[in-house]
Amino acid sequence: MHLLQPYSMVVKRNGFTCPLHKLQVATWLLAGVQVGGSYGLIYPELKETAGVSFLCLFSLSLTTTLVLCLLTTASDPTDPVVYAHQANIDKGTPFDEHQYSLVCTSCETNVSTNSKHCAQCNRCVAHFDHHCKWLNNCIGGSNYRLFVALLWAVEGAQGVMLVFALVALLNVQLGGAETLAKLVGIAVLLGLATVLFVVILQLILFHIWLRLQGLTTYDYIRSRRKAQVRARPAECPPFLPPAGVISTITSELKPRIQLISTEYNLAAELKPVVSDEESSYSVSESILSAAQPPSHQISSRNELL
Repeated sequence: MHLLQPYSMVVKRNGFTCPLHKLQVATWLLAGVQVGGSYGLIYPELKETAGVSFLCLFSLSLTTTLVLCLLTTASDPTDPVVYAHQANIDKGTPFDEHQYSLVCTSCETNVSTNSKHCAQCNRCVAHFDHHCKWLNNCIGGSNYRLFVALLWAVEGAQGVMLVFALVALLNVQLGGAETLAKLVGIAVLLGLATVLFVVILQLILFHIWLRLQGLTTYDYIRSRRKAQVRARPAECPPFLPPAGVISTITSELKPRIQLISTEYNLAAELKPVVSDEESSYSVSESILSAAQPPSHQISSRNELL
């Protein structure tokens, strides 16, 4: 199986399930460049005390980051109800659908009320937060803490690189093409560490804010989309034809409009007024919802990010 093949209908169990995402592969390559550059360029330019400190701190943060990355990528946040339902279907045994109020039309199984179907993984995730392309895996209730711990570990590793790359840059003695190449390499590592440190810090602060607000990343994205939809009519006024066309159409249809308006008003006097809350759409929607048993009501969280 090709590592970067199209997603098609592959059901992902974890981030190592093929196809791998391009950003995931790019992350591994970037990490290899940073690790190789740290031991090959930064460490040789440090003095004894600084060098020992760098080896201890960077190796510890690197090992922690690697372990948390593997655990988060290999975790499976799929809704356990989906596995339970599919297991009963495979065994031919009955499944109690009445204890679950929603079904996923894509997975064709019952799901928990807090699940969402991820189109990129083609599965339902319990307590869905977001789909991380850098890990090629969904972040949900079962691996959210691992994900946050991974962010802190990456932040620590970038902070160590940032500080010691700056020290190494100041220790480089100018002279010759080899020294210039080393200086440029350390400067590039320092720039990468600085950018990643700032980006990861913003992401950590964002998730802290989400927790304080009692939101998930998915909830935040949905609220932003709704706000954009509400603001769109004001920002994009409808197209208006030229004034001459409007006056011509109005003059031709004015007698007909008056006649229709009179008939409508007479009919309206004989019919009760229907409020917005009792519109035909709302009534039909409530009737359909009441007619269906709870186990066959479709989940409203089957939206795409």
